Amino acid sequence: MQATTIPIRDIQTKYPVRESVTPIGELKHSMGRVGMRVPPIVNPANFEIISGERRVRAYRQLRLGSTIRVFFPADVAEARRELGDHAMDPASQECALPMAPREKVNLASRLAELPSPSDVPRRTFSPLSIVAEAIGLTSETLRCVNLTIEKCKEGELNLMPEASRAREALSLMLNVLAEGRGVRDSEARVKQLFDALEQSCGAVGGGPAPKSLRRSMHPSMRKGRLEEFKRGLSQVSGGVEGLLIGLPGCIPDADRSFIEREIKGTRRSLGLLLKELESPHG
Repeated sequence: MQATTIPIRDIQTKYPVRESVTPIGELKHSMGRVGMRVPPIVNPANFEIISGERRVRAYRQLRLGSTIRVFFPADVAEARRELGDHAMDPASQECALPMAPREKVNLASRLAELPSPSDVPRRTFSPLSIVAEAIGLTSETLRCVNLTIEKCKEGELNLMPEASRAREALSLMLNVLAEGRGVRDSEARVKQLFDALEQSCGAVGGGPAPKSLRRSMHPSMRKGRLEEFKRGLSQVSGGVEGLLIGLPGCIPDADRSFIEREIKGTRRSLGLLLKELESPHG
């Protein structure tokens, strides 16, 4: 793939693939001596970075110029090949920073925005397979994760109570992928979580995820989720106490219905949770 020179101000970084800001001191030192060896991969349709955000950040901080060399992939298959070349090139260690599962899913989403190859019949080409291969997952694993993300978005957009279940399932799926187990083992466990989510979304109302979803957790995941739950509950109880202390004497009518709705929804969820905790088999 031939590199193209574009104004660096054109590159979009509003929605980065990486969710954590990693240090780039070593990278800046390397690029200050030898320049940028591997151009970032950029979507030619919207100038969003597909791969190479750290390099662009270092390039800007070093003020290496008002223009920058980038790769414009013609399609998703070309981008996949370029990503593979970067990962296998010993000279491009700046590209080999491990990615968290959520960041891999973000990368998959960015790759999925690219078109399919024009010279390959659509019936014989699977963009999902190419994208899944690029991030080291199976097509089925990525399909389940993508559908769960869609359920999260749809639930939040329509204020559906199932959104909380979808968020919990997504969190568990990412925990599975973070464990670094075999590809097929991860696929089976992610599929189990997705199937449990599908069954639970058929139930009426919100509240905690059903036991079928929680039982699909690995024991090590249960421990981590328990600590996370305890911290969250502590924050909620402390926040409620703070609200009671600082609550103004007069709530405007415009805000009253919203506050009442939120309190009733939370009260119902906490009631269901309390019932499960009081149950000997909860």
